Amino acid sequence: MKNICIYLFILLLFISLLNIEAFSKDKNQQNPFTSYIGNSPLVFSASTSLIFSFTAMAEINLGQFYFGQIPLNYCFGLISAFFIQGSAFSIVASPIITVHLGLSSIPIELVEGIGLGVGFDINSEIKPKIAFTAVFQINYYLSSFNGLFFQISSISGYMNWGLGIFFNAKGGKK
Repeated sequence: MKNICIYLFILLLFISLLNIEAFSKDKNQQNPFTSYIGNSPLVFSASTSLIFSFTAMAEINLGQFYFGQIPLNYCFGLISAFFIQGSAFSIVASPIITVHLGLSSIPIELVEGIGLGVGFDINSEIKPKIAFTAVFQINYYLSSFNGLFFQISSISGYMNWGLGIFFNAKGGKK
C-alpha cells in the first residue's frame, strides 16, 4: 500500500508539472507557481473515506519563503483522525509542519506535511502507539475561501486516504 501511495504521488506531481504550460491562461506569465494561502492565517479541512475514517486538520499559516522563484507557505497544524474497525476503533492525533505549493495556471495547491504523533487502539484494552505522520494533499479551489481535496496520509502509523472540503479563514485564491 505504501508503494502505491508513493507511485501515485510521483505520478500526480509529474502530470501537474507537465500540464502547467498546457493549462496556462497567460502565456507571458513568468512564474507557474503562486501562493494561495498567503493572506489567510488559518486553514481548516475535514474528510471522510470509504475505510470508515474521519479526519480533521487545522493549520496556522506561519509565513512564506522562496525556493528560487517558487513561493512556498509553511504552516504549523494539528491533524487527528477517528478510525472504525469492526467492534474496535482508533483515535490518532499529530502536530505537523506543512508546506503549500500553488499552481498559478490551474486552481490547484499541493500540500506536504510531516510530524510525530500518538494513536490509541481502543478495543478490550487501550494500546498507545507513537509513530511518524506524513500527509500529502491536493487542494482544488472552488472559490477564494473553500474547495475540495484528496488526501493520502499515514497519521501516527495509521494509513488513511479521503476526500473532503477545506476552508481558508480570509480566502487565498486570487
